[in-house]
Amino acid sequence: MGLEMKVKRAVLKEIACKYQRSSKKGKGQVLEGLLGLIAITAVMVAGYCATVVGKW
Repeated sequence: MGLEMKVKRAVLKEIACKYQRSSKKGKGQVLEGLLGLIAITAVMVAGYCATVVGKW
């Protein structure tokens, strides 16, 4: 479940580089993409927790 820490760091490093190179409009798009990634992760965690509680 989820990403390994090395993968998370690599993804965040790439997003940070992309954010720094972007214009103001581009920075907004990068942040929207990051929020989407966070939302997907939150849904995955919630689904996992519901599965674990259901088995308990």
